[in-house]
Amino acid sequence: TIGGFIDGITDGTIPPDKAPHYLEIVSAEVHRLSRLVSKLLLATRLQSGMQDLNITNVDISSIVSSVVINAEQAIEDKHLDVDIDLPDARCFVRGDEDALTQVVTNLIDNAVKYGNEGGKISVTVSERNDKVLVSVFNTGKGIAKEQLPFIFDRFYKADRSRGMDKSSTGLGLYIVKSILNNLHQEIVAESEYGHWVRFTFTLEPAKRGGKSQSPSKSALAKPEQ
Repeated sequence: TIGGFIDGITDGTIPPDKAPHYLEIVSAEVHRLSRLVSKLLLATRLQSGMQDLNITNVDISSIVSSVVINAEQAIEDKHLDVDIDLPDARCFVRGDEDALTQVVTNLIDNAVKYGNEGGKISVTVSERNDKVLVSVFNTGKGIAKEQLPFIFDRFYKADRSRGMDKSSTGLGLYIVKSILNNLHQEIVAESEYGHWVRFTFTLEPAKRGGKSQSPSKSALAKPEQ
C-alpha cells in the first residue's frame, strides 16, 4: 500500500491535487508500522530476558496521574468520566519506572480505546495482603468469559472486529503481562461481557523500616466472605 501510493504520486498516476490525501494515509501507515516494530522488539526482549530493568523505589500514584493526564485528549474525545482513587500519601513500590509507565499506559489506553462513548473509567491504587494493587476499570463491551484465559497471549485480540483496527497490534496486554512477569508480579482480568472489564495487577511495596514484605497469599485472591 505504501509503495503503491508513493509510486502513484511519483509517476503522476495520482493527480497532484489528491497527493496530500494519500500522503496522509502513507504517514499513518508508517507510524503504525513503526509502533508495531517497537512493540515487537520490546516483546522479544522481554521474552528473552534481554530487557534490563532498573529496580528502584517508584511512586506508582505519580505514574498513574501522569498517564491519565497524557490521555486527556482521547478521554475528552469520547466524553469519558474518569475517576482516580489514590492513597492519601505517596505510594512507593519496587519496580522499573519506565516499565511500570508502559504497563499503566497500555491498560489505560485500552480502557479509553475500548470503553463505550460517554462511559466510565476508574483507576484505583490500594493495598492488600502486603501488596500494592493497581486496578483499571472501564465500562463497555467487555470480554467474553471464554476469551479471558487468552487475552495476554501475543497478537491475541479478544474482539475479532478489532482485526479491522489497524492501530491495534495485539501486543499491548502481552507486553503488560511480560513486564509484570519479569517483576515477579501478577495480573488478572475480570469482565461482565457487554458491561465492563477490569484489570488488576500487584506490585511489591517499597521496604518499610528496613523490613521486607512477607510472601503472603496472593493479593489478587478473592477476599474471604
